[in-house]
Amino acid sequence: MPTLNVNGIDFYYELHGADNAPVVVLSNGILAATSSWFNQVPVLKPYFRVLLYDCRGQGQSAHPPGPYTFEQHADDLAALLDRLRIQRAHIAGISYGGEISLTFALRYPARTLSLFVADSASHVDSALATIIAAWRCRHPP
Repeated sequence: MPTLNVNGIDFYYELHGADNAPVVVLSNGILAATSSWFNQVPVLKPYFRVLLYDCRGQGQSAHPPGPYTFEQHADDLAALLDRLRIQRAHIAGISYGGEISLTFALRYPARTLSLFVADSASHVDSALATIIAAWRCRHPP
């Protein structure tokens, strides 16, 4: 299980594809893990070096006390890219990972080659608040 200690916690990550290919980062949705990208990796890896990772509090990465901010997640991603010696990447995310991707692109525009966001929220309604509350119960501060 590949992990790197970044910003004081262990992050699980996977790299797929050729070392010299352009990098695309795929950020998971809430309550998801790197395995949620199993359909996309075979399609992308002939053209890209695909970086999958579990952000803090997700999957196989460490679950330190929260709450977590999108700025913190974006900074974690930047530090993970630094540790992997990746200067710039295509940034993509779904749902919660899309919000991380948006924040990363705003904080690190020079490191963002392109941005793809799917199914992300611009505000929290009652249904999403219920999902977030359930997640927080499993990951208390």
